[in-house]
Amino acid sequence: MFTVPLMASDTERDTATGLQEAADRVKVARKAGRYSLRLPVQFSWRDEQGTRRTSAGSTRDISPAGSYIISEQCPQIGAAIKYQVRLPSQDGQGEVELVLRAAGHVIRCELLNGMKLHGFAVLGNRFAFGRATTSDSNN
Repeated sequence: MFTVPLMASDTERDTATGLQEAADRVKVARKAGRYSLRLPVQFSWRDEQGTRRTSAGSTRDISPAGSYIISEQCPQIGAAIKYQVRLPSQDGQGEVELVLRAAGHVIRCELLNGMKLHGFAVLGNRFAFGRATTSDSNN
């Protein structure tokens, strides 16, 4: 539980409120059902200097509240991230037909045991399914 001193500035109150809201959303996210899915993912974010960065990896799991992504790069905690998960065709043989586009914020990043890979959790707030396009494979 976060408490705000009686003489806190508006900025301090806003920060404390924001942290409490984020903590509450994480609790809800942990209760959401997770689906273990290893699928290709492409993602982008802006680093601390404001430069747009892109990378790729794979999902470990997906839930209605967010995703866990494994990649060689990890966006900084708090970074707004957009990502696309490429879903296989229904028969598993053809081209990718469907893409899950999502956005959220990185809430945790960890170096995976004995690997040069990172795992990071994204608390999502927007999800949309769409048909795969040629540009989806290039992003």
